[in-house]
Amino acid sequence: MVRCMCAVSLAVELEKEEFIELVVAALGLSLVYAYPSLYSFPIALVTIAAAFVPHELAHRYLAEHLGFRSRFRLSTPSLVSSIMICLLSGGLVKVGTAGAVEVQGFASEDDMGEIALAGPLTNMLIAALSALFSPASPLFAIIAIVSAGMGVFNLLPVPPLDGHYVARWNRQNWALVFGLSLLVSALVSWSVVQDALGWLLWSWRGF
Repeated sequence: MVRCMCAVSLAVELEKEEFIELVVAALGLSLVYAYPSLYSFPIALVTIAAAFVPHELAHRYLAEHLGFRSRFRLSTPSLVSSIMICLLSGGLVKVGTAGAVEVQGFASEDDMGEIALAGPLTNMLIAALSALFSPASPLFAIIAIVSAGMGVFNLLPVPPLDGHYVARWNRQNWALVFGLSLLVSALVSWSVVQDALGWLLWSWRGF
């Protein structure tokens, strides 16, 4: 996700603090995705590192490229709420919110739309590439599914998600990219299902 700070209130970027906040967010979201099967936490951590972290960094780097100061900001209340909802539901409800990239300065709707779009587009690219490698390992299949789902979810046109900024910037662009994200998600899911059937067939022949 991305949000705009209309006044430059954070004049000094503390890269060490930003890195720590990003790590905490990744660890918290990994717990959400792994629960209740905590033995799968390492897999969840790798998945979040491959899907969530590049999503946020894409926002950040494009904002910097456009001339704005930016940084990832951990939202402790959002992360705690995500963990509590997951725990109370027994792991059935997994809400992955942990923070957002703050864009510092007077960014226009066009700027915010482009910056917001960078995250979901990155997820679609990661999903497609991971799906290509999914025959090699089930881990790539998991990354593909999670990254594709993250892209679709963040493109929903409701605040504070990325889709809100994209739709406010250009509805046609939003509709095009949202449709593309659904297509990528469907193709990735079908590819993963085929690979899963292949793994099952290979395992069956092994007996």
